Amino acid sequence: GNPGCDSVLSSPAIARIDEIDLHLHPTWEISLLPTLIEAFPGTQFIVTTQSVLVTGSLDPHNVRVLGPGGVESLGVETPWDDFGHVLTKVFGVPRQNFRQDPNAKRTDPADDGFKQP
Repeated sequence: GNPGCDSVLSSPAIARIDEIDLHLHPTWEISLLPTLIEAFPGTQFIVTTQSVLVTGSLDPHNVRVLGPGGVESLGVETPWDDFGHVLTKVFGVPRQNFRQDPNAKRTDPADDGFKQP
């Protein structure tokens, strides 16, 4: 055990996971990292992903983007509005590139068809 800790699950630790989303069903992409964070509250998780589902499952305050200028905080303090917001803020995909269902009836102009479940 770790001196001063009641449980190995709450012991201070750092876990690095490269491409956490590889080979996962979309349901697992959404739930895996929040489940790990809850199960290991003393652990700092450093993960890489190219998945909007993994990124969208996290509090934006905890997301960092590694780009040409180095590591950047997103400056987003509120939960994601939708997966379209994640695509735009994290992955740099302009909203006009999103495919829309021309038959979809949306009354809310902010509804881009990428709402989280």
